[in-house]
Amino acid sequence: MALKYTNEIVIDCPLEQVASVFSDKDQIGDWQRGFVSLKVTSGLPGANGSTAELLYLNRGKEMTMTETITDNGLPHHFHGRYDMPSIRNVQRNFFEELNDGSTRWRSETEFQFAQWSMRILGRCMPGMFRNTSQRFMDDFKDWIENGVSARTKPH
Repeated sequence: MALKYTNEIVIDCPLEQVASVFSDKDQIGDWQRGFVSLKVTSGLPGANGSTAELLYLNRGKEMTMTETITDNGLPHHFHGRYDMPSIRNVQRNFFEELNDGSTRWRSETEFQFAQWSMRILGRCMPGMFRNTSQRFMDDFKDWIENGVSARTKPH
């Protein structure tokens, strides 16, 4: 079973600035709550096919995932796959500059669950996954527009 949804947000910054902050690994923790570290494990950082180990702290527990960049077409799109032992998260991110100089970010998400318990959670509580994705986008907007870091927010 797969859980699919789309989130969207408009950011009051130009496309190039949005792409620059989005791709800056040193700023991930400023818009992704719980982010601890990123370690490139193969390929060139940011290049198609490269992999990295991402470490997060979520409610006091460490969570490690492997990022595989499947299509880095920034500033217009960035697609990646995020693998954990029982979950695969496929992300397709699209960035569009609007006429007023702001940027629309649309994120298409697909969660694939390997364990039956996670399949049940995805089916019974899809809003939990969607809300977490939206919170990352809202925190990105707050960081780039107002300089408010997610590091100062509760996980």
